[in-house]
Amino acid sequence: MIPVNLTAVFVAALASMAVGFAWYSNTVFGKRWTKLTGLGGGKMGGSEMVRTFGLTFIGALVMAYMLSIFIHYAGAQTLILGAKTGLWVWIGFLVPMTLTNALFSKKSMELYAVEAGSHLASLLVAGAIIGSWV
Repeated sequence: MIPVNLTAVFVAALASMAVGFAWYSNTVFGKRWTKLTGLGGGKMGGSEMVRTFGLTFIGALVMAYMLSIFIHYAGAQTLILGAKTGLWVWIGFLVPMTLTNALFSKKSMELYAVEAGSHLASLLVAGAIIGSWV
């Protein structure tokens, strides 16, 4: 059995969500993302918001849990090495897969950069947290 610090996973998932909130706030990339997607920034209803953020948090938990396994195998048991593992996961998995999706869905490269940057920031923060708590 691979040792997984579930507290670190939970905190990393929360931190990943916090990074997303900050990244897509109007003071950072929120206005630009809204314009690039054409979604218009409409407000979500209560049940839609609960469902969206609930599923997003479950995804963040899965990401943090799997990242903790990668960190274990990499022996990345420091803040810096945990963040580096997050970087390698981003380069090796997220960048190619999300780039393929962006190309085939004809998204602009600017929109791709905003979204990929959010994933990078989340993985760096989550990796740093998990790596330092191993």
